Amino acid sequence: MDTVTFDRLVRLCNRPGTRRNALRALLGTAALGTALETATAKGKHNPKGKRRGEGRGQGTGALRAAAKPDRAVSDFSDDFTSDACGFPVQLHIEGQEIALDFGDHLIFTYTGTSATLANPESGAALRVALPGPEFVQFNPDGTVTVRGAGPWLFAPHHPETLEAGIWLVRGLSLRTFVDRQPIAIEIHGRSDNLCAALA
Repeated sequence: MDTVTFDRLVRLCNRPGTRRNALRALLGTAALGTALETATAKGKHNPKGKRRGEGRGQGTGALRAAAKPDRAVSDFSDDFTSDACGFPVQLHIEGQEIALDFGDHLIFTYTGTSATLANPESGAALRVALPGPEFVQFNPDGTVTVRGAGPWLFAPHHPETLEAGIWLVRGLSLRTFVDRQPIAIEIHGRSDNLCAALA
């Protein structure tokens, strides 16, 4: 589910808003460079064209106003079935996504978000909280870095070891993407395969 982050970004970009069209372009390969330059420039300048930090004698209120992010809140609910355990597992994920758009980076939190996993054959079920946060950084070299402390769910395999299963990962997850493809993944923390509990 490494592309789930980008699917979230696409949903965010599809909403009307200030620079979400630029983010949509950023996720496409054709306009990657131009959109990244736009994102970087917006991250360094306030709406009046002054660099952040100029005019410090005017107080910190103007600086805070210039740095205020765009905020989007949406409720979501997803249902799908995974065969990652070797038997069907039904997953229901619901909660609220809060996205803060700072221009060159995004912050996602998932208030009250949880996943319910159930094996319809055995009747085994469990529920896990997935609150985030998740930090998405658009880097000057064209890469996108996604990090967060979790816990996170990964399927159909562990993102680092590639072992099959539905994995609950607690601890720092650090992923680097180019053109939606992961090029580096680091997991620091505990990983539990939930398949045994659902058998």
